[in-house]
Amino acid sequence: MAEYEYTPNLNLKKPSQRAIYNVDDFNDNMDIIDENISAVSIVDNLTSVSAESALSANQGRILNELKAPVASPLLTGIPAAPTPPTGTNTSQIATTAYVMNTFSAISSPGDVTDFMAVPDNAQVTLTWGDPSDGTLPIVNWAGTLVVRKPDSYPIDENDGTLVVDSQIRNQYQSTGLIDGDLINGITYYYQAFPYSDTGAMNRNAANRVNAMPKGIPAFIYTGTSNIVESIHPTTGNERFYVELLTSGELTSDMDTEIDVSLFGGGSSGARSITALGSGGGGGGYAANHYNVSIFYNSPISVVIGSGGAAIPYTTSVATVQITGGASSFGEYSVSGGTYKPGGNVYHGGNGGSGGGSGGSSSISGGSGGSDGGNGANTANQGGSGQGTSTRPFLGDVSPFSSMQFSGGGGGGGIYTGADNYDGGPGGSGGGGRGGLGSSGSIYRNGYPGTVNTGGGGGGSGAHVTNPITNNGSSGAGGSGIVIIRWGDWSE
Repeated sequence: MAEYEYTPNLNLKKPSQRAIYNVDDFNDNMDIIDENISAVSIVDNLTSVSAESALSANQGRILNELKAPVASPLLTGIPAAPTPPTGTNTSQIATTAYVMNTFSAISSPGDVTDFMAVPDNAQVTLTWGDPSDGTLPIVNWAGTLVVRKPDSYPIDENDGTLVVDSQIRNQYQSTGLIDGDLINGITYYYQAFPYSDTGAMNRNAANRVNAMPKGIPAFIYTGTSNIVESIHPTTGNERFYVELLTSGELTSDMDTEIDVSLFGGGSSGARSITALGSGGGGGGYAANHYNVSIFYNSPISVVIGSGGAAIPYTTSVATVQITGGASSFGEYSVSGGTYKPGGNVYHGGNGGSGGGSGGSSSISGGSGGSDGGNGANTANQGGSGQGTSTRPFLGDVSPFSSMQFSGGGGGGGIYTGADNYDGGPGGSGGGGRGGLGSSGSIYRNGYPGTVNTGGGGGGSGAHVTNPITNNGSSGAGGSGIVIIRWGDWSE
């Protein structure tokens, strides 16, 4: 019995080893082969789409020459490839999606801007601006950590005390974040750590500031000053005051509030060409301001009013004087003293704004207004005062009770040809004594007001005859002063 097998493609009959060779089967197989071979055509181009066409050897050569080199293929168009998972570390192709994902995972936001730490009493106020997102949507700011250490800067976000995890952009740019319950006198080191929405952290050392909270402000003054510290006699609390003696700029090392007392410069005393003792100059105006806010590292301009210049005996204009200069502290200011002309024969002219009047029937000069007070325009008393003392500002106990300002200058006396009449004493707030009515050449000059008191200058003394030659010069006004205080000044 014959046994046959068949080929898989053309279904040719294959006799087994035991089958008797059949010529018909052989011929049938050859016919099938011939028919299939004749159905396949050989083409010499790459445009054919026939499934029954075969490439020629020439086209095979062309394809081999056009293929990209295996070692470094040069692709055109937009080739695509599978995107590896983030973190893959193999030699497979990295797609653009893989690069974007990887960069987003490892790239942190930029630095914060304008990072500042302002110290105060047992606290520090922090301000900063948070970074913007990247220009590509791959680095998105998600928050900023601020970490504090008392001895050195944090080395990372876990090294120190977390002050805040701010997730609202620019939340503390203007109002500031107060870090309280700190110890005065210790320097605290802060670092900001901006992070992205993928958790990437910016640990750049550019995001660092430090500050030392202080209980008592320290001031830097570019002019001449004098600081006096004391303890409140009842409460035992700390306090101090600073006398600002020349113009300059005041800077504080912390935000705080202070009280300010201002005194303008005193005017010069008057100098008359008549045979009269002249009136004393006026003390400078004064004013107190309480709870004045000053800010860390923000200079405040201070002007100390100058005293009015003395008027020489050679001046031939009657009853002239020079007004004192204004004093100011930032936006606050007071005017200098002025003089009010007046007087009759044998009388000194009336002082204005704290200036003393001349004498009346005694022919001696009147006293300057004491402590900037109001003296009556009568014999031996000062004219109207505009100044004040520090007593309402620094208290009425020693040494403050003796600290008086803006006294008027005393009026000048006259020389009658037989007797020398005294010039009036200056006011107790720094006013200068009036000049002596004398036949001599020196004592007729009015005395100057005391510097840094705002006291008025003394009026010139006079000679009853030949006044152009014998009358004295007036006294110069004293320069003003600004006093600031801090601490417990309660009564």
